[in-house]
Amino acid sequence: MICLDSWAVIAWVLGQEPSATQVQKTISQRPLISTVNIAEVFYIVKRKTDQQTAQQLIRDLRSQLTFVTADEDLAVRAGLIKSNNPLALADAFALATSATHNATLLTGDPEILRLKGKWKIRDIR
Repeated sequence: MICLDSWAVIAWVLGQEPSATQVQKTISQRPLISTVNIAEVFYIVKRKTDQQTAQQLIRDLRSQLTFVTADEDLAVRAGLIKSNNPLALADAFALATSATHNATLLTGDPEILRLKGKWKIRDIR
């Protein structure tokens, strides 16, 4: 099972290689992504373009990815990760989502890649 963080999705959308090709290869598996990471993708794209473009992207992503809602259990797990590691909250949700589903997290985010832990992470840069 594969999980994406917002870094991987943005690289895929922008066609940044080799990351985009690696993400594209997983799309048929409907990779997981936390709704917190979807929020991050939305605001990044909105800042670079406009709200309509960002909303259309989220609709498109919904048809290709499996959105994982941030419920209380996931929030607590992300909170534990964040409390023990110097990283952004959305990154903690990406790690928590992948760990909860025993999935490999695809990312190129240096903040995640430098962590030492028992997470399954694949550097797609």
